[in-house]
Amino acid sequence: MTETLHDDETLGSFVGGAVAVVLLCTPTSSAALPAIGRLQSNTSQCSYVDTSGTNHRCNQLQLDRKTDTVMRLRFLGEANSNGATHSLTFVTVAADQRLPVDCEQGHCRLNGRSWTGPVMGAAEALMNQLGLAEGLPKAWSARGSCTIDQQRISCKASASNGSELMAEASLKP
Repeated sequence: MTETLHDDETLGSFVGGAVAVVLLCTPTSSAALPAIGRLQSNTSQCSYVDTSGTNHRCNQLQLDRKTDTVMRLRFLGEANSNGATHSLTFVTVAADQRLPVDCEQGHCRLNGRSWTGPVMGAAEALMNQLGLAEGLPKAWSARGSCTIDQQRISCKASASNGSELMAEASLKP
């Protein structure tokens, strides 16, 4: 058996080098991190058609910037008088263009540019008044597009289950 001895100077050099590597690999500014977050807005003249072909009124819209190229658009409305909420969600992936929302410290705002992006997936969910899912959410791959400008947001897509999904909302000023 061979025993290796380390003097304090060698050990100190090793630890110092390891700390330097960790510091060099750690982002030091928020510019290195993707700008993610949420824009939540009340809506007017909002409606969507779910996979069953049922037309729903909605009163709220959430735009979630998940990465620099992925955004989720969720249209939310009352499902019944018990305070349950039904939602229809579209997921867009736009690798070749800038997303229409700018985010800082988790809060987002529309950046004023009109935008159209491809829909890659869609989902439906029902939540009770506490925000807990009732049953399993349903999700499908989908093809279509979402369009956003300062006053109006609309999405239309064909889900892999054969359903035609659509949603549109006017944003309140």
